[in-house]
Amino acid sequence: MTSAAAPAPTATPVVNPEPPRDLDPRLPSLNVVIQPAGVRPGQSYWRLIACYWQNKEESGNDHTIYINVLDEAGNRIVGQPVEVRWPDGSLVILTEDKPEPVYSANFPMYATLGSYSVSIPGLPSDTVV
Repeated sequence: MTSAAAPAPTATPVVNPEPPRDLDPRLPSLNVVIQPAGVRPGQSYWRLIACYWQNKEESGNDHTIYINVLDEAGNRIVGQPVEVRWPDGSLVILTEDKPEPVYSANFPMYATLGSYSVSIPGLPSDTVV
C-alpha cells in the first residue's frame, strides 16, 4: 500500500500595506483628482502620498507645482524624471539635490486651475489631474 504525498505548501506573497495619503481636503472642490496607477497587489509603482493646494494668500501669490520624489524608505531621489502635462504639451523635469525644506523639483503654472497633470515615468504612477 502506498500513500499519496502531501501537497507542498504554496507560498503566499507578502504585500506591504500602502502608505497613507495626506490630501488637502479642498482638492475635490477644486476638481483636482488623483488617478490611481491601477496596479496589481505587490506590483511596483509610484504612489502619491501627499498633495496640497495653496490659495493666493497661503502661497504668497506663487503659482508653482512643487514636487518631491521619495524612495520606499522616504528618502529623496535625485535625478528622477517627472512629467508635467498641460493641454498643449508636456515637459519632463528632473528632481535635483536641494536642501530641505526646498522641494526637489518645481514647475511654474500659467494656465488655469485644472490645466496640469503630474506623474512619474518609468513605472506605473498615480497621476494628479
